Amino acid sequence: MSQYCKKDEKIVKFWNAEDDGVDQLLDRGIQVMTYDKLFGILDYQNSITGKTLECAKIVVFDECHAIFSDTFITGMSAIKQWIRAEIDAGDKYIIGMTATPGIVYHNGERRGFKINSMNKDTLPGYLAKQMVCTTFETIPYLVTSGKLEGKTMIMCASIDDCYRLKSEIPNSAVMVSKNSDRYRPEMDQIRNKIVDDSVLPDHYFQAQEVNGKIKLEKKELKVLITTSTAREGFNLLPESGVKNIISCFTDGLHVTQFAGRARYNLDTIVVADTYVSDDNLHPDSYLSMERRSFHAYMQDKNCLQWFGTVAHLVAHDIYGVKRFVLGPDDQKFISYINHKWLVPIDASAAERDVRKIWREQDKKEIMKKFCDYRMTRTPLQYVTFNGVVNALVGQLGYTVDSGRQRIEKEQRTYKLIISFDDEKVQQNPHFPLCEI
Repeated sequence: MSQYCKKDEKIVKFWNAEDDGVDQLLDRGIQVMTYDKLFGILDYQNSITGKTLECAKIVVFDECHAIFSDTFITGMSAIKQWIRAEIDAGDKYIIGMTATPGIVYHNGERRGFKINSMNKDTLPGYLAKQMVCTTFETIPYLVTSGKLEGKTMIMCASIDDCYRLKSEIPNSAVMVSKNSDRYRPEMDQIRNKIVDDSVLPDHYFQAQEVNGKIKLEKKELKVLITTSTAREGFNLLPESGVKNIISCFTDGLHVTQFAGRARYNLDTIVVADTYVSDDNLHPDSYLSMERRSFHAYMQDKNCLQWFGTVAHLVAHDIYGVKRFVLGPDDQKFISYINHKWLVPIDASAAERDVRKIWREQDKKEIMKKFCDYRMTRTPLQYVTFNGVVNALVGQLGYTVDSGRQRIEKEQRTYKLIISFDDEKVQQNPHFPLCEI
């Protein structure tokens, strides 16, 4: 087996049956090439005296779903047309390998390809212990509650969604494609560590404005939030510490490809329903149809169709899937507390001071949010700050410290929200939590 070099014109002529006298090429064995090199042969190395790759009788496409899913790659349409012509002629065996055949069946058969499955089921490589189905809005709660031990990687449907989650999840960094105009130099350190060592770095650098100047602050990295650029192209080793992946794409292709970056068994795969405006423009697309299938499952756990596309990724059957969704008001209040008042794991002394609750305006703001998000039926004028603190501890699972400190030349009593345990939320029957 050898790697094909696009400069090797002699072997292409041999494949095209243009040169019968190149016997020495017969010992070259199996040739390996990428999709772009095949497109280069189709586009630039045809001739009127031969036929494209006539002497190649078996063509194997690894990750063959890309032929239908990665249409953004230049020349993919030409490859599809060539495959169809070869199938019609019957001169070759065209074999495709993929862990996500759903998109091949969906797009291939709709475009006139006859697809014969060699395996009844997808052969699993590694399995996750648990699958959780939720919504995009519930992701910050799941991460900050501490239920997902170890590091977590999240794949979002857009860059804006990445930064929405980052604003609500401590110790998180964003990484996007180098081709994006929103790629930042500080992302190089994360990207290079993944590419070079197949692990996530322990820390990342975040730009902070200090006295009117931008400085890079070193912070512990617990959660990496990325776009579909991380769907393939790298591998993670167990030493990476990544134990959970969260996919905001609900289709089998993206979930399988993203989970497949980990070359070991994961603890948890989370699939999160996410609004994508493009669904309205292309309702018959593979992604839109798969999202509707996921919606049906979330509304009725007896809808089995969606789970069949990801069943090979987990060590349990459909009845082992956990479906967990916070109500919209619960999401808003918990996100507000976690973003503004919950102390990050690696918080500096200055960050802890900022989150100390002692000012009357801060207490009033928290009480108002508590009422605005309908966490109580008591009118605002009768709500006390101590009552809200009791609800944070008793109903929501927060740990709140009290202390006294000299602040602004006076001794002040303050509250500090230092941790979060979602088990207490689930156990409280009065909290308006929606667990399906």
